Amino acid sequence: TTTYIFDMKQKSLTRNGDNRQGNDMGYSRVFATSLDGTKVPMTLIGRKDSASDVDGTQPSTSMLYGKKRPTVLVAYGCYGEMNKMVYDPTIAPLINRGFVVAYAHTRGGGELGRSWYRRGRGYEKERAVEDYLACAEALV
Repeated sequence: TTTYIFDMKQKSLTRNGDNRQGNDMGYSRVFATSLDGTKVPMTLIGRKDSASDVDGTQPSTSMLYGKKRPTVLVAYGCYGEMNKMVYDPTIAPLINRGFVVAYAHTRGGGELGRSWYRRGRGYEKERAVEDYLACAEALV
């Protein structure tokens, strides 16, 4: 996969240096509490070498907690499929700019088994939306 970075000020397109190992990235697993009290897992990915938070203060116990950092929240909870947590070169430009990418593992997906999948489909699909909103609120 080849990714490019477009510089809007310079109006130039450059090829992104692909760090296949992702050695400069770290991750953390946190939980948000959904409306019905269910703990919803989230995987947060960000830079390991972050010396300070965006406002210049020291980071909290994890540099990934999305606090005071631009964050992109991604979710897919459908058909019992798992959101595979593998290296993705398309998020590297965001991570390199100090973003945190958060993956919400909402009900309807396969991350926590068949029961987790069933509790987020059909008449209960609303639970997956509530899970997503709870994850968004946990990052604010």
